[in-house]
Amino acid sequence: MWKPPPTNMLKINFNGAVFQKENRSGVEVVIRNSKALVIASLSQQLPRAYQPLEVEALAVVRALEFGAKIGLKEMVMEGDLEIIVNELKTDGSAMGSVALILQDATLFSSFFTKLLYSYVRREGNKLVYSLARHSLNVIDYAVWMENVPPPSFYVMQADLANR
Repeated sequence: MWKPPPTNMLKINFNGAVFQKENRSGVEVVIRNSKALVIASLSQQLPRAYQPLEVEALAVVRALEFGAKIGLKEMVMEGDLEIIVNELKTDGSAMGSVALILQDATLFSSFFTKLLYSYVRREGNKLVYSLARHSLNVIDYAVWMENVPPPSFYVMQADLANR
């Protein structure tokens, strides 16, 4: 079930997906307000199958970049890979294999006046998780303002109904 962010903050859920068979990866981002209404969503296809930890770190960077580009100032970043979220809460330098990627996250985090990180189990990250398959159909990346792509619409409706 979706958990709202603190009042007057937005929540960015992020997820990375690996598609070994297709030799591709995907990054998914959904930004919502405290009423679970979608502000924006993004799906991006990456040109190779990264390791799960790498693609999740890339998803964090893309989510922070996306939030900065649309002018967000206060938000909660929420992901379902606890090790990445814990690294973001510290300085992100302890994880050798993704330390350089997380340095980019640190750079983008400086654009925000208030930034919190939160871990959520996959069940609480359903909407962004539902976008994963969609990234295989995207050339480069796609953005939807105040919406999600049609395959994820019903998941968004279920989140709103279960609030």
